Amino acid sequence: MENIQSRPEQSGASGESARFGILNIFPWLISLACFLSLIPALANVHFWADDYINLKEFQHRFGMPFSQLNAGRPILNLYFESFSFIFGSGSALPYALFNAFIFFFSAFLIIRARYLDYTPMDFFKKLGWVLSALLASGTCWPIFLWITNITHVSAMAFFAGFYYFSKKNSNTTTDKIILSLALLLMVACNPLYSPLTLLIVPKLFGANQDSKFGKSKSLYSQLFSGFSIILPSVLYLIFISFPYTSLNTRYGRPSLKYFLGNLEFYKSQMCDYPFSQYCYLAIFLFATIWVLMRFSDLELSTLYLSSLIILLYVLIQPSQRALNYLIMPILIYSILSFEFIGWLSNKFRQNHFRMLAALLKITLVIFLLLGTSDVRNWALTVGYGRETDSLRVQIAQLIPSNSRLCILLPIDQTANSWVTAGMGGPAGYLLPPINADSVQFTSKMSCGNIANIFNLQILGNLRSGLRARLISN
Repeated sequence: MENIQSRPEQSGASGESARFGILNIFPWLISLACFLSLIPALANVHFWADDYINLKEFQHRFGMPFSQLNAGRPILNLYFESFSFIFGSGSALPYALFNAFIFFFSAFLIIRARYLDYTPMDFFKKLGWVLSALLASGTCWPIFLWITNITHVSAMAFFAGFYYFSKKNSNTTTDKIILSLALLLMVACNPLYSPLTLLIVPKLFGANQDSKFGKSKSLYSQLFSGFSIILPSVLYLIFISFPYTSLNTRYGRPSLKYFLGNLEFYKSQMCDYPFSQYCYLAIFLFATIWVLMRFSDLELSTLYLSSLIILLYVLIQPSQRALNYLIMPILIYSILSFEFIGWLSNKFRQNHFRMLAALLKITLVIFLLLGTSDVRNWALTVGYGRETDSLRVQIAQLIPSNSRLCILLPIDQTANSWVTAGMGGPAGYLLPPINADSVQFTSKMSCGNIANIFNLQILGNLRSGLRARLISN
């Protein structure tokens, strides 16, 4: 009788397991759809004006050492020199594929480090949800399709190594050297990610039992251990990265006055549908609630805080507008928000609560995917780099070589940002096939009737295409 009575319960449990099994497959279907849509975009990828091939042209034209063009970024220089020797400059595809491989490996390692103690099946579920949110957000598309963004994926890779080794073990001298080198290389690749060095805090105060970052040692021992790891990165940031990047006007002089303008730009890029804004806000709020609930977990708090610093710094930059700058905050906040939703489903173990939690995850991922459809459509129809390649050819047909140029950029701010980034600023007009002698930009209709200067206006938008028009000469 006991066996007969237990069958309905077993049957119900089996049905419940099947339902949740289907729901856990859903994020992998979203990830697969994003990956498949990326393939034709990779086929259209071109070099952008500030990619290494054009910097090499700039070097040959003006006789500048290549290291001077990317001063403060030795890892980037080494990558460009070695890959140009291996793959040449005929196609951007090998570089894009390499970016994609390093990105996926880094994301996997970061998520794995966060869920190091999970069983393979539980980790597989966590990986699917976080990866689907990351791919659906669209922030990774410039990573794959803009070759110079090797700076971001390299920094992600070295951070992933630091994070993973920190969670595994970090007591021996060899481990400390590996951690110190990983942090240094992360900052050398991209100073933007330097706030992630805050993750050394759990090592400084490692008595926290929720984290595997440290053992119960004396405070002085913890401080010495932590600072010995972080010191090389801090010195590099202060004496090399910061002086060189601050000389570049695109990176220098951040201010709060740019906050609202940058926020509007990212909303226009990432929120085609108004509901998408609420999805991003929900992810941020879920992550915040989860951190406040477990504030004593230093690893959790420093993950959140370092990502918040990166996010705020991006929003006060004067002209550095691109989705790839939000890669790390989206990754970290997705991890933390899905942890919070998972906690809710475990807290209320009734089937309907668990189903609602799963549906909430699905809703967030779907609307993130819809919110960046414009980013994917543009990459598929226009192609990263191809539009500005076409624009350079148009300008070269309108003016003779060694001309002085005055450029009136598009009024549309999104198109303006893309043209500025795609042309690499003034340098893009000094390179083949344009070969201008000098260039300046204006917000007026022209630079006036200055002798030997050509006034060009760039018209159109990203959907209809960009074109150049000669105003006067």
